[in-house]
Amino acid sequence: WYRGPERQAHQTDEFFAKAALDATVTDWLTAKLTYKPSFRRANQYQQRLGDFPWFTRQFDQADVDRQRMDLMLQFTPLDTLSIMPTGSWRHDDYVKSAFGVNWETSWSAGIDLGWNPSERVSLSGGYMYEEKDSNLTSRATQALVNTDWTSNMLDQFNTFYLGAKLVLIPKVLDWTANAYYATSIGTIETRNPNAQAPGTPALAVGAQAQRFPAFVDESVRVDTKLSYHF
Repeated sequence: WYRGPERQAHQTDEFFAKAALDATVTDWLTAKLTYKPSFRRANQYQQRLGDFPWFTRQFDQADVDRQRMDLMLQFTPLDTLSIMPTGSWRHDDYVKSAFGVNWETSWSAGIDLGWNPSERVSLSGGYMYEEKDSNLTSRATQALVNTDWTSNMLDQFNTFYLGAKLVLIPKVLDWTANAYYATSIGTIETRNPNAQAPGTPALAVGAQAQRFPAFVDESVRVDTKLSYHF
């Protein structure tokens, strides 16, 4: 369907505005709140031979309105201890997509810790939870009524990490170690309430939509490094 080096929309333009609020509440607490709305528009669209008449743009070329907010707090109850909670929220609305991905909402919340018990020892750790929810609609026809499916896709992630740095010989030899552990689960809940029984139009098969099995992933990574400074 897509011939040649160029894609269907030869140019996409994205515009955004940004507002940020920084506050020092006390000597040991600072906060930063950021709001960033944006929108993307595609132009110079050219339909090609063989394209379906209703198929306009691919996923990453579609017109989309986005709302995004980010919050970061930093606590320093001790000179050697830093605590940084973070959070973010984003919503994408595909304003001209009657089918395909209609909307996507994601948010995350986490915390980072840093501790320097001495000039030669640094320890860190953290946790992050992320969630992404999106909705996808098919493009059905009278002849293909069984393709009138709607899928709700939900992805959830949990990430933990620990890190340490030790100065063995100041300005000469350092040793660092890091460990990461992450889990994720993805679900796709698909339904097609208009599915017909076998024996209806020739192109329609009597297959009722089924939910996909959950996708479960797990990742562990450990690395260490010895650095010599010339």
